[in-house]
Amino acid sequence: MNRTSKLFMSVGLLLTAMNGANADDLVYGRVYHLQNGYSGWSGGWLDADGAGCQSNVYCVSTALSFYRADGTGSWVIKSATGKADGTPVHGNDEVYLVNQYGSKTYLDVRGAGCQGNLLCVSTASTSDRDKHSGSWRIIKSDKSTGPIPAASAFPEDPTVSTVRLQNGYDNWKGGYLDVRGGGCQGNHLCVSTSSTYDRDKGSTTWRFWGSGLRKSVAGLSAGELLSLRLGVAKMMSRNNSPRNSADYRRSWIYWANVHSHFGNDCAGAIRPTGPNSGMNGVQLWTATNPDETATWCKCEHGTLEFLTWHRMYLWYFERVLQEAANDPSLRLPFWDYEKDGKLPAAYWDKEYKHPNGLLTPNPLRVEARQPGLNNGTTSLSSGATSTDQAMKATTYVPFNNSLQATPHGTVHCAIVTNGCQNGLMGSVPVAALDPVFYAHHTNIDRLYECWLRVDPSKRLPQGQNDIKYTFVDADGSTQQRRVGDMLTTAQLGYTYAAGAGCPAAAVAVAQAAPSPAPTTEVAEQALATAGPTRLNPTVTTVPLAVSPSAGAALAPQLGAAAPGPTYLVIDGVQYDDTPGGLYDVYLQGAGGQREHVGVINFFNLAPSGSDSQAGHAGHAQTRESFRFDVTDAVKQLNISPGAQPSLVFVPTTGLTSSSPSVAAQEPLAPQMNAQANVRFDSARLVSAP
Repeated sequence: MNRTSKLFMSVGLLLTAMNGANADDLVYGRVYHLQNGYSGWSGGWLDADGAGCQSNVYCVSTALSFYRADGTGSWVIKSATGKADGTPVHGNDEVYLVNQYGSKTYLDVRGAGCQGNLLCVSTASTSDRDKHSGSWRIIKSDKSTGPIPAASAFPEDPTVSTVRLQNGYDNWKGGYLDVRGGGCQGNHLCVSTSSTYDRDKGSTTWRFWGSGLRKSVAGLSAGELLSLRLGVAKMMSRNNSPRNSADYRRSWIYWANVHSHFGNDCAGAIRPTGPNSGMNGVQLWTATNPDETATWCKCEHGTLEFLTWHRMYLWYFERVLQEAANDPSLRLPFWDYEKDGKLPAAYWDKEYKHPNGLLTPNPLRVEARQPGLNNGTTSLSSGATSTDQAMKATTYVPFNNSLQATPHGTVHCAIVTNGCQNGLMGSVPVAALDPVFYAHHTNIDRLYECWLRVDPSKRLPQGQNDIKYTFVDADGSTQQRRVGDMLTTAQLGYTYAAGAGCPAAAVAVAQAAPSPAPTTEVAEQALATAGPTRLNPTVTTVPLAVSPSAGAALAPQLGAAAPGPTYLVIDGVQYDDTPGGLYDVYLQGAGGQREHVGVINFFNLAPSGSDSQAGHAGHAQTRESFRFDVTDAVKQLNISPGAQPSLVFVPTTGLTSSSPSVAAQEPLAPQMNAQANVRFDSARLVSAP
């Protein structure tokens, strides 16, 4: 495929690029955490805690952490003058601050004299309770009217993100948001408004953390990358914490086990084993307390909840990572591998410079990867990273299934030596031990989001809203949440920077108006078939027997009377031993001409006859089906009813090389494991109605 043709931005994200905002400036509609500047930024985080203060909805104070409880320290900036979400916030803008706890209430002034200050502060159920009491003017330190940068952990000039918040009550007589006194609602400091611009040691100064923008790894600033590394290292340092402690629930190993793990109550015995298995240091685990039982081994693979569960998992993991890094602006980056298949150097550099000035081992690097990826000399192949198949889908179920296969499963398998089921990334139970897992899955979530944005009302999954999952929050507590409460990025308060693989705007418009559904269900028509087949450890060619009734369905000039799309369906793919790689799949026509139509991966497949993963139904698959849209390939190959098309299966590592010397050391088209006995039950070309 042509990588250049895929460099499109989703329609929603294009607006952000056009309005002139810097990616790190405050933006309407995003979630932020507000830190108070009292006595060297020790004033705490603006927080909703307790109810009924001044006969309003929630009491407001500051907390010692931005994650005290789910949503209490999170605030969405909304324009009080009609500016659209997604546009930048400027100095002197009038805004509403919407707290994300419970019923989503507005920062408000009501009552007077609290802590000897001007007005009391709480939250109201409406944005304009009384004479603009819920309106706030954001005033930059230099009092300019330009965009306002969000705070960052390693800023060049921290003063540029410092603001004051003036309340609009009774024609801007509501005072400046201030901290004064301590212990309100058992929290850190009390919040009220002051009549003066700078009452005491920065008590009226604030900065907004957390842009809500997930960037490409390649787009991270040096400070953002440093914060990511520090957060990951902190989580890893907690691996030996007491098993029932909050720190252990916020450790790297705990979160890997939330995804999956080897052990009797999850994925069974460690497999494969040996010096080339990538399983060095991998352990068996068994849940030993209620929190572990509620959260471990819960990942969804091979199910319709694949995308929704992983979206929730990433969101909670990100909160824990922010806490570990002490950086509420930290967001998970994505690996934009369809744009650049090289593993970002951030993940294979051996060392980085710690803030203490010492060179420190890079926590993002693991050795259990393809050597060429870990030294920057090889790249993921375009076949392994392609979103072409997935983006053709117009409804959730086929999209979910297609994206799970490619690029999700193919990238997992291509990262490790000798492919799936080798560790770490090639094995479901230990994949989340590799830090690149999170960059990969954040990209999968991004691709899901840009596909959804074409037509959210028709593309969101149905029937999942009331499913509940349990995760660990940033404070180490367990939280049970409905899928329906965490279904969209708008609910979760983040967006994505532009990246490759999304539908182009023109394609999005075209797909937004699907053809009317037929009044009666029409079965798919089989055009050509093949029976049970064993794939050789080298190239395998499989002739397809064309059905006599295929007729015009295979004719090259389909014209206005064209039938629906044509699919290749391969059923019952299975194997007996670790295959050793992936298979590129080609449709071949006359004269040996062929078109690449997809990739077979083995990420979610256990060996035939395996019962060791019976404890986790989503990982117990020993047979899988693959479905590829081959409509364009049939046309390109000019396959006619009189021809006999073939399928060609070519072993691949899923990598390409920019260095001939590396290609000699690490073959990119390896011979598969001869003992694997990879096979399928049937293959068929079908014409869909």
